[in-house]
Amino acid sequence: MIDDHRRLIDSARRQWEAAQATASRAGGADSAANACALAGSATDGGAMPGDPADSIPGYRLERLVHRGGQGAVYRAVQISTRRTVAIKILRERSLPLGPERARFEREVEILGELDHPNIVRVIDSGSANGRDFLAMDYIDGAPLDRASASCAGSWTGTGSARDSAVAPGNPREGVRRTLRLFADVCDAVHAAHLHGVIHRDLKPGNILVDSQGRPRIVDFGLAKRSTIDASDLAAAHAVTETGQFLGSLPWASPEQVAGASGGVDLRSDVYSLGVVLYQLLTGEFPYRVTGPVGEITRNIQVAEPRAPSDLAAEVDDELETIVLKSLEKEPERRYQSAGDFARDLRHHLAGEVIEAKRASIRYVLGKHLRRHRLVAAIAATLAVVVIGSSIVSISLWRRAASERDLKESQRLRAESINGVLHRILASANPERGQGNERTVVEALDDAIAEIEAGSLSNAPDVEASVRVTIAEAYLALGRIAEAQAQVDRAVAILDSMPEPSDPDRARALAVLGRLHVIGGDYIKSMAQLEQAISLLRSFGMPPRHDSARHPQDQLPALLIMLSGTTQRTGDAERTAALQEQAIDYAVARWGADHPQARRVQLDVKSFNYGGKQGVELLEQALALDREMLGPRHPQTHRTLMHLAAELHLRGRFDDSERRYLEAIELGRSIYGERHPDNLRIVANLDWLYGHTKQFEKSVTLLREWEPAALAIFGAKSVRGAEFVMLLGCAEVSAGELDPGERTLRRALDLFKSIGRDQSFQGAECRIRIGRVIVQRLRTAERDAIAPQGSDADPAIESEPVTEPAPEAWAALEEAGRLARETLAISNDEVGSLALRHAHARVLLGDVLARRGEFAEAEAILLEAHAAL
Repeated sequence: MIDDHRRLIDSARRQWEAAQATASRAGGADSAANACALAGSATDGGAMPGDPADSIPGYRLERLVHRGGQGAVYRAVQISTRRTVAIKILRERSLPLGPERARFEREVEILGELDHPNIVRVIDSGSANGRDFLAMDYIDGAPLDRASASCAGSWTGTGSARDSAVAPGNPREGVRRTLRLFADVCDAVHAAHLHGVIHRDLKPGNILVDSQGRPRIVDFGLAKRSTIDASDLAAAHAVTETGQFLGSLPWASPEQVAGASGGVDLRSDVYSLGVVLYQLLTGEFPYRVTGPVGEITRNIQVAEPRAPSDLAAEVDDELETIVLKSLEKEPERRYQSAGDFARDLRHHLAGEVIEAKRASIRYVLGKHLRRHRLVAAIAATLAVVVIGSSIVSISLWRRAASERDLKESQRLRAESINGVLHRILASANPERGQGNERTVVEALDDAIAEIEAGSLSNAPDVEASVRVTIAEAYLALGRIAEAQAQVDRAVAILDSMPEPSDPDRARALAVLGRLHVIGGDYIKSMAQLEQAISLLRSFGMPPRHDSARHPQDQLPALLIMLSGTTQRTGDAERTAALQEQAIDYAVARWGADHPQARRVQLDVKSFNYGGKQGVELLEQALALDREMLGPRHPQTHRTLMHLAAELHLRGRFDDSERRYLEAIELGRSIYGERHPDNLRIVANLDWLYGHTKQFEKSVTLLREWEPAALAIFGAKSVRGAEFVMLLGCAEVSAGELDPGERTLRRALDLFKSIGRDQSFQGAECRIRIGRVIVQRLRTAERDAIAPQGSDADPAIESEPVTEPAPEAWAALEEAGRLARETLAISNDEVGSLALRHAHARVLLGDVLARRGEFAEAEAILLEAHAAL
């Protein structure tokens, strides 16, 4: 028995350490926590008993609604409120459920966060008698297709939806009722998307219409977050050996059936909604969805939908355009959100112009004339009289006046901005302060004081533009808090203006996106960068070879930065598309041989190519930066940093260390000590030292840079706490258990102070502290039985020989408590909590075995072993 437990513990520990090494190799470039980062998914499960009556405390189960492989759904009554509810009960945990449990836990979490009148509400969740359960609204209604058919009137289609229509009436009015109902569904899906949730299983059966005619979306069991867990998505998208698609194949999008996890985003739900609407309007699917799975999959990916108007005469050209736009095979050609889909449906219902046809001038004019027939007729009569003599002169006069006004406004605005910036630069005198960085910061501080005193109070557009410029300068200097304060004020001013400057808004959004990247919030960063890119694209392409600086010239850098965030979320297809767009802009703007275009191409290539080619590309980029920008330019510094990281990945450790140290010194000379780029290099160099087991060097490096990290990020910040945790990990790895434990406890306190102790960072800290406790006990046991200097049997490390002393019992109790606290954490925002739960089970199993609780230890370790 003891041997079995020892083997389980040792096996689980080896897998845990291997997973750590893998996670460390995969990360490290940007986050101070990467060396401690882990990723994966857990499995768990059980079996549903035959009679679950009265098995959930506080509820009375009335009747079975549905039973499936995952468990069952019952209609029940909540005893305390007498409310009728639906309870989903997972099978018992005594049998493995695999991904089903992960999906169930995700559904509980997601429904708890969503609050929308058209999304089913979660009432309660928990575990009772070894079974997890979820209590939700009980919806007494019908699936969307049946409910829509009931209100559709006497349509003439051929499908089942048509056959079930019961209320004869005006067919067009039936279509309008269906569209109003469906627009509400789109609103609900859009609300989920805004919370970062993609449903992935939208179909009529998962949209119920209650007795008040309100649609409610249910069953988020296959939903995923925008931050994706690639291994989970690969399983979720795959076609199983039996040919059964995990989800609902007839309503799936082309990218969903392709099985590429990175390709599935919110536009996949838009496609599924399009299939549902097509089905509601025609009673048919857009293409054949019966037969072999392979044939269905090909139809979804390549078969063009039949024109809805061929199947239903009530579908006019405009509505057909809306439906077919939602069913475009390429995501970028669909509606880009469910909100856009709903908006076009309501435009159609109101007789307004729909976005799907806005590109056609003839169509837009025709639509307005049809809406205002009387006014249009009068205007047309008058126009016949005057159009020939006046249209040219009026057009030319208005254009000239507009251009004069615009140029004068721009001139005055530019003079105001230049005046402020001139005073900033003039005040940055080398005679002042204590060095170049200090004098610039003083100048910026003085400029802010001048603005706060009201020097620009009568010119809010100028004030917003200057504040964005100052934010950009602070960001370049690594002054994160100051940059954040200025860009926030600029955005507030722009939001208050009736016609804000789009270039300034784009610049502000770009600053916000970069700040979120530095802060580690990649989802917010994506949203800000996408808005900035969209605005900049709306300005059009500047003249080729124009040497003037245009706002749009930020596009390549922003596209590459956005590609970095999409790569982190696993969206490989979009990452490649964004990088291609960056190159296309640079070549079109400057020409393929221009140094700036070459630099963009090298950035993209070095981003994607590893091995010898990646090193060579980065060395070329470094030479180009030094030639174009100089040896002490920030871009030169960043390229040197990337070259060091690539050398590390290629196993050229000595060369990598030399380049990292060179980059640290260059960063100090450019920025001084306190700049985020310096800390990125420090984190990467620590990663290298850990990889090569030079733990003492890691400790020395991180202790040297800890004050700068806390000054840059702030002691009460995610990045600051992560850096402290990284130092604790290094100290433990170097054998400094007591200092390491103290540092890790300090990191956990920091996470608690900022509300992150119930996150994956808090989970990681607890596991690390618990392992230090157990490691110290193992060391004491080994020292107690082995003579000083002799070789101890390594197997003894997993098995206490004597009854633990009272202080050892207390230590084991604390380690077990830390493991259980980790298992209680449910905030899985980056998709890595499941594996941390497995690691916590390894720790808990080790503790239980040492306490002699072998049966429970075995069960816990088997769960961990299965997950690892």
